Amino acid sequence: MTNHVHLLNGDALLMQFPEEISGKKLVCRECLVEGPVEKNELAVFFNQRAKYLNKLYQESSVEVYTNKVASQFYQLLESAKGKADLYLWFEDDLFCQVNLWFSLSLLNSIEQTGPIYLIRPPKHTPYGFGGLNQEELVDCFKKASPLTTITPWVALWEAYQTNDLHRLHQIAESLTEDYPFVLAAVEAHVERFPTQTHDGRPKERLKQIIKVLNTTAFAPVFREFCRTEAIYGFGDVTVKRLFDEVVESIENNDAKK
Repeated sequence: MTNHVHLLNGDALLMQFPEEISGKKLVCRECLVEGPVEKNELAVFFNQRAKYLNKLYQESSVEVYTNKVASQFYQLLESAKGKADLYLWFEDDLFCQVNLWFSLSLLNSIEQTGPIYLIRPPKHTPYGFGGLNQEELVDCFKKASPLTTITPWVALWEAYQTNDLHRLHQIAESLTEDYPFVLAAVEAHVERFPTQTHDGRPKERLKQIIKVLNTTAFAPVFREFCRTEAIYGFGDVTVKRLFDEVVESIENNDAKK
């Protein structure tokens, strides 16, 4: 019997994962779209991530990170060494894509001989897999797409690590024919960065939403951001941090008038 291993893009998918799909289930609980991603030995890399997330969100100690987050990647590597069939369940948004690139770069670091499949929702929405029922998730599994090579995905991760935006865009363009969703995520990433006259796409969009809705209440602004900027895949904690910075900036500007 074939050994199946599923790397899921979050605990929400784990909770709704169909029982009829066999195999070991691992969960990617990282948010590599934020924080340090410099190349290091894996243990050092995870330690830096744990410290960053603990400082930023004060929700996860190094021990908790090791047990809940890093352990899943180590298990993925062990499963790959065992020549399992690997199914990577990731969506098209930037948050998911960066985690996918990292996961594939890990697999590239070992002698992995089993097949790797990418599983995506049938269309990109703010709800992703969360908007699908059991039957639809089974259908996604049946339509899993084999990755014949992971080389370009590893290159995406390396370009992301070094913040080589030009290279990142080049690689995404080379994947357009088979994986057009990658370019959209990369362009959203490039547009995150502020300039002298622009605070970056996420913050600028939050400003617009606050102005249009005429409110600094977070809940309605967050809902609208998720609807119009689903390409980022940001959760409430990430958006709240950006939102607070935008509101503070607005209040400071108003005070100067």
